[in-house]
Amino acid sequence: MIVVKSRSIATNWNVFHSDIGNTKSAMLNITDTPYTNSAYWNNTSPTSSVFSIGSGASGDINSSGNTYIAYCFANSDIIKAGSYTGNGSTDGVFVYTGFRPAWVMIKRTDSTSNWHMVDSERDSYNMAIRQLQANLSNTEISVAYGWDILSNGFKLRTDGNNFNASGGTYIYLAFAENPFKYANAR
Repeated sequence: MIVVKSRSIATNWNVFHSDIGNTKSAMLNITDTPYTNSAYWNNTSPTSSVFSIGSGASGDINSSGNTYIAYCFANSDIIKAGSYTGNGSTDGVFVYTGFRPAWVMIKRTDSTSNWHMVDSERDSYNMAIRQLQANLSNTEISVAYGWDILSNGFKLRTDGNNFNASGGTYIYLAFAENPFKYANAR
């Protein structure tokens, strides 16, 4: 997963995610479904050391004379970027990360949705119900449904459209509390 933002002009936060492909860009600051435009990522998937950018749209990703910053995340013992398909049940999908997540962000990609974030500090026990939304400037919200943060991933406890709609497609980014191979029992 890669996030690119101009430091010199007001633009969107463009997101490449391997599970939505190199011809689409999700925008971290808005709820829209990913935009299709092969110019964003130059219609080229990243390698382990290089990613490509094209001309983008309205200077969002590559405009002469502007300065950009890129945050690049590769799957490892401490980071996992992936996707899942919702099952539409309150006994929701389990997503394996290989570690106990300290922080998780989810975005639905086949319908409009906020970017939802939970962490193990706000709710140190299950269910994690306090959330932030990356695309909004709102304060934290508490909801009646939540996620279980487990030793090797997370499990949705809702059938809500933003997290677990039947057949819905979702991308996520998770950071480890402690990599599983180094995990301590609680």
